[in-house]
Amino acid sequence: MKRDFSISKFIVKAKTPRTTGQLHQAGTKSKRSYQYLHEQAIGLRRRVLLYLGVILIVYLIIFLFYSDNYKIKNLVISGHIDMASQEIEDYIWQSIRRNSWLLFPQDNYFLFSKKRLQSDFQKQYLLDELTIEKAPPDTLFIELKERTGQFIWITGERIYLFNTSGEVFKEIQAKELVNIGLPVIYDNSASNINIGDKILSVELISHISDIYQNFDKFELPAITLDSFRVDSPKANFIRIAAKEGFEIHLSLITSLDKQFNKLKRSLEEGKIDLYKIEYINLRLDNQVIYK
Repeated sequence: MKRDFSISKFIVKAKTPRTTGQLHQAGTKSKRSYQYLHEQAIGLRRRVLLYLGVILIVYLIIFLFYSDNYKIKNLVISGHIDMASQEIEDYIWQSIRRNSWLLFPQDNYFLFSKKRLQSDFQKQYLLDELTIEKAPPDTLFIELKERTGQFIWITGERIYLFNTSGEVFKEIQAKELVNIGLPVIYDNSASNINIGDKILSVELISHISDIYQNFDKFELPAITLDSFRVDSPKANFIRIAAKEGFEIHLSLITSLDKQFNKLKRSLEEGKIDLYKIEYINLRLDNQVIYK
């Protein structure tokens, strides 16, 4: 049998060459795959860094605010101390712990609030105020200072504190008057007073302060200072209430020394029976009037 080996009998299929478009498309797919993997790597790296950052922040928060490393452990108290220092220290610790919350512990060096402790202490001890300095990592230096220039104003059933400029700055309760050691002024007119109001003149306040601090130096026989009284917040003379049950009326024009000296002479001469009078008026020059 004769076989025909002509070329036409054999058709060899060769691969068709890719066009330029097809090559570009293949390259684009490869590039996109690379970019996708690259973006994945970047995203993973960012997440890792984020997680590490969160862990670091949590660690720092715990280390700084909730560990014992910066927990206040020491109090150094100095200054004006009329009471036992242990009593003061115990009260300060109570205040710190009482004002501590789970998220904001007050016994932490960074979260501790000076204002909160000062305010809390002032409620208990009206005559003293605190100066507080923090020393890292766990110490408070506390200095007690006696508050000066404070006066008590009683009008009707209400009691206030006011300062040397006559500004009323705080209302207090009657139980806080026990052994408070401040000049007490009664308002005979029972005026309505609000925080921030101005009462009395600076001159009258200065006289009251002088009398309160120096009354014993005037050496008045058998007279003991109890309190002060005024006719209104705009009073222009002073009434001293003596513990013996009578009043002494004083002028703001004449010096205190001159007024008390003439009273002292009258008492030494036996001209006044202190057990039978209602008041002594020293407001007129060279006269001692009593009833």
